[in-house]
Amino acid sequence: MVVYALLIAHLLADFYFQPSSLANGKLKKLPLALLHFAIYTVTLVIPLMLFTAPDQIWKALLIIAGSHCLIDSVRILIEKNTKQKYPILLFETDQA
Repeated sequence: MVVYALLIAHLLADFYFQPSSLANGKLKKLPLALLHFAIYTVTLVIPLMLFTAPDQIWKALLIIAGSHCLIDSVRILIEKNTKQKYPILLFETDQA
């Protein structure tokens, strides 16, 4: 059940709560990338609070949000350096 809740939170944070202006803007401006990471982290808190032991929430949040931040940052750097917009492989890797 927790996997489904986290998957829904991920999809909400990456698509529903991230309009195209933010998705495109985070490639150019660090504050917009940080805003996306904050939205993603806050979105994860609810399912973690419902399905995770209280003493484990921060560990899970750090691992999941931290890995998302790292993956998004690497994808942004690759896109900037290759001058490509959302290559399918990078997009699929990010979503995996």
